[in-house]
Amino acid sequence: MTVLQPSPVCFEWLTFRQPAVRDLAFALASPPLLSQWPTEFAPHRTIDLPDHQFWQSHYQRYLPRLRALDDDPTELNQELAKLPSSRLGIRFEALLSFWLNDRSGHWHDFELLAKNIQLKDEKRTIGEVDFIIENKLTGEIEHWELSLKFYLGEGALQPYEWRGLNDRDTFGRKIKHTLQRQFNVDLIHLPEIGEKTINKRVAVFKGRLFYPDQVANSARESLENWLHPEHLQGTWGYYLPKEITWRRAARREWLTPEPRPLEQIKPTYLIHGLYLGAPSGPEINDQINPIERMIRVPFVRYPYNKTYNAHTDCKPIA
Repeated sequence: MTVLQPSPVCFEWLTFRQPAVRDLAFALASPPLLSQWPTEFAPHRTIDLPDHQFWQSHYQRYLPRLRALDDDPTELNQELAKLPSSRLGIRFEALLSFWLNDRSGHWHDFELLAKNIQLKDEKRTIGEVDFIIENKLTGEIEHWELSLKFYLGEGALQPYEWRGLNDRDTFGRKIKHTLQRQFNVDLIHLPEIGEKTINKRVAVFKGRLFYPDQVANSARESLENWLHPEHLQGTWGYYLPKEITWRRAARREWLTPEPRPLEQIKPTYLIHGLYLGAPSGPEINDQINPIERMIRVPFVRYPYNKTYNAHTDCKPIA
């Protein structure tokens, strides 16, 4: 049985009071999921994976601005309020876009030239480019693709054995799609920027990986060559241990939880999703690192009901 405990990583983003600022700090400071491409997914061209040092250096550089936003988050909140969806990937993209577009100081050496560019073959959409960026230090045009993912490990913990709550969404499938489909652009032409040659390609993978309750050491050792050693972790299972006080996380809290929620109500029924536990461990700046556990309810095909009843259609806690 995996011991449930808070991560030893100091989650700096939890020290901010404002949820949007915590999420922005997370987008910059959190470690990547990948340290290199798995050997079975050899890219046909060079695609960089920014390391933890890259993100930490930019977080430290942006820290004065984050503190100012924590005092007055109006500008950031207004940008996030424009989002057309509550999907976490869209929020993650908007947070990094806010950082790249922030001209309140010299926070980085990038210029975001364009984002969410639809690629068309005659009248058919064949793909989308997340960010086109000019690096002011090198003069290079960079193509960035962003991924925020939460996967549950199974079996030997190989790429296709990391699954989302949607079983079709696997880490292996996402990596393959990124390498084979998302970086096939060499030239980009837009009226506002003209024609630009892509000089550098960058894949950003962030999020959290949830390990099963029982996992062999040999399986963990096999991950060392492709998963980043500091990637964020949790556990997953079909139940919640009773010795810990749990609550179900709101969807936004998948990025950063409320460090001190107003209430800690133990769920009566389990449904798919993220649950946060209150540990008895050390506090960081008077903020508590929660224990994060993903619950996957065993699939049961219920007969059709005109009305959904939480007391009959969810798995009760044992």
